[in-house]
Amino acid sequence: MKNKATGHPGPRALSVLSNGEVLLYGVIGDDWDGLDSATVIRDIDALGEIPELHIRINSPGGFIYEGLAIYNYLVAHSAKVIVHIDSLAASMASVIAMAGDQIIMPPNASMMIHNPWDVAFGEADDFRKKADNLDRLKDQIVGIYAARTGQDATRLSELMDVETWMTAQEAVADGFADEIAEADTASAMQRFDLSLFNNVPETVSGAVM
Repeated sequence: MKNKATGHPGPRALSVLSNGEVLLYGVIGDDWDGLDSATVIRDIDALGEIPELHIRINSPGGFIYEGLAIYNYLVAHSAKVIVHIDSLAASMASVIAMAGDQIIMPPNASMMIHNPWDVAFGEADDFRKKADNLDRLKDQIVGIYAARTGQDATRLSELMDVETWMTAQEAVADGFADEIAEADTASAMQRFDLSLFNNVPETVSGAVM
């Protein structure tokens, strides 16, 4: 769930509006775009008491710990959290989406779940420690998916193992989303580099660099 983007969609991919709309359009944890957890949380906190937060996601994923911080913050927030998958919620972005009290996808949006990734260097013990940590992180993420979808942890783990891409219809059927919205609510797919993923559907890969 590392940085998979080759460019920035604008001077700042995070946008928090006074009406409670939050745009997460880019790589989760990218401080260049304001998508690091500290900035996201600070900007939402600045809204004060608000009845609803509308989290709009178009992201290929990002950094695990940054995403977990955003997820946990949204789960604990007093507002009703409504998540809109405007185009893509892949990898860590799909974990953040699970914070929604309601998750909405237009029919042409996509969601993807897979095992956490990392890089390592050093001696054998360093690689063992890194692998053990990835196993722990996967267990935590499986727990998040299981709590939101009601699915069995073993099946979720298997879906992550094979890098599973879901249409809106499939996401709703498996409990990863609650509702299919009108197609015209979806934004254009940003130019994310998805080349490090293995099973990108043609309907998605054809829309990116």
